[in-house]
Amino acid sequence: MMDSSFKVMGVQDYQFCLAHRGLFNAFLSHLGVLQQSVEILRSVDKLRKIGEEAVLSTLSQLTGSEEKARSILAYITKDDEAEPFLLTLSRLSELAGGEEEHTQRMKTIYGYLHKAGIAEHFTLDPSITRGLDYYTGIVYETFLTSLPSFGSVCSGGRYNDLASLYTKERLPGVGSSIGLDRLLAALEELKSPIVGTARSSDVVILNTDAALFPDYDRIARSLRSQGLKVDVYLGQKKLAAQYKWAETNAIPFAILCSAEEIAGQTLTLKNLTSRETIASLTIEEAALHIKKELF
Repeated sequence: MMDSSFKVMGVQDYQFCLAHRGLFNAFLSHLGVLQQSVEILRSVDKLRKIGEEAVLSTLSQLTGSEEKARSILAYITKDDEAEPFLLTLSRLSELAGGEEEHTQRMKTIYGYLHKAGIAEHFTLDPSITRGLDYYTGIVYETFLTSLPSFGSVCSGGRYNDLASLYTKERLPGVGSSIGLDRLLAALEELKSPIVGTARSSDVVILNTDAALFPDYDRIARSLRSQGLKVDVYLGQKKLAAQYKWAETNAIPFAILCSAEEIAGQTLTLKNLTSRETIASLTIEEAALHIKKELF
């Protein structure tokens, strides 16, 4: 689903970095430090933020051994970022003392990705730990390969027991979230076609007289009841600036109405694309004209 979402957004260079909590726990068990798994996960999760030396120091304290701490760092480090998924899986299994159920599960998942034709966007990255102890299976983070400095823009994973915090029922699930602010900033940087293409409104009612705001609101509500998305310009700027604001926000129509027009129950409609202006329309006539042009 998330892979399809990135394609729809026009993003081409992205990578889902997967890991599996079960694989990591198998390694920690083999190392004899499984009881400290939560603290170790939280420490490893900070690797990109605080650096290897700081994490090594913390891990040495947690495990009571610098040798074990270095083994953990070696486990989560990929010397070759382009290392194939299954080769990474084989290497991690060997470090954990051999293949087990989670190894087979990851092979199955990779098979699904391969059959779906999207495996190129997925890599196995043991440094992805998502330092939250409620994750129980796959965890992942997503990076834009052409903008690595933006960090992860999408993340999630599997949690079998999270719902037990709120109910006695066992309700396993998976979750995923997108960092919208970060992703939108990245999409703007990449000049994605999705940014700025969706119009927020079909029509804006321009402000020619602040005393007429109750009438603007009445007109807006009437147009909305007829299925249109309507903005009312609340600022006090000149008309030229209001037109520019509407065009910047890709709003295709503007409505102007003077006190005289409101008294006569009419308004003026302006097409901001063709520059056509139609005066003396009723609200219903304006709505029909806008819908005819847009839909």
